[in-house]
Amino acid sequence: MITDPTRIAEILLGLGVINLLGVSENPDGSLIVMIETPKTTQVCPRCAWAGKPKERRSQVVTDLAICKRQLHLIWRKRRFLCPNTACLTKSFTEDEPAIAPRRLRLTNRAAKWATLQVGKYGRSVSSVADELGCDWHTINDAVVAYGEVLVDDPSRIGEVISLGLDESLFVKQGEFRQQIWTTSIVDSKESYLLDMVPGRSSKEPIEWIKKRPKSQERCYQVRNYGSIWSLLQGIR
Repeated sequence: MITDPTRIAEILLGLGVINLLGVSENPDGSLIVMIETPKTTQVCPRCAWAGKPKERRSQVVTDLAICKRQLHLIWRKRRFLCPNTACLTKSFTEDEPAIAPRRLRLTNRAAKWATLQVGKYGRSVSSVADELGCDWHTINDAVVAYGEVLVDDPSRIGEVISLGLDESLFVKQGEFRQQIWTTSIVDSKESYLLDMVPGRSSKEPIEWIKKRPKSQERCYQVRNYGSIWSLLQGIR
């Protein structure tokens, strides 16, 4: 059994192998935890040469709340010099996806949680940001980064036998108020939105259908709630 208080706190924090450097409390009750990894080297992302350790720089990363208290990490990231004189990358910062993805300001677990809250439960980005104690862009960037992978996965839709199509005026754009249209593709049997494609012609929905598994491509019954009657001709 571990009895060292610092190591106990590191394990409870649950971020893998890290060094816990300190904890402070803000007047609003939120917590600040300073961490670093024990890394002494990392390969250059461009040429794969082993980097030489340089100084550390701090990055603030928002994490999931702990005991209903907002939590922000100050991650002291190691910088490395690339010894390869032919490499265009002269220096780079350590990367540890288990803690936080590169270029995002949320921990990996917080980003996954935020994506679930917005994508599955329909919460607004601003409400999730308020709960974690960060700005709107921090949550939105994470939801886009994690959500695009899920949206682009063909298996996310499952078996659909009845499609509903409905074109809508999305926005009037620019000085001359150009009309920008979109077509919503829905599972008309289960009554939920599957996807949206640009335009109001048959081209985009047909392309969408062709990207589905071949076993389903010609099993769709198409119901049109607008005026894309030519789609039926395109599929057949």
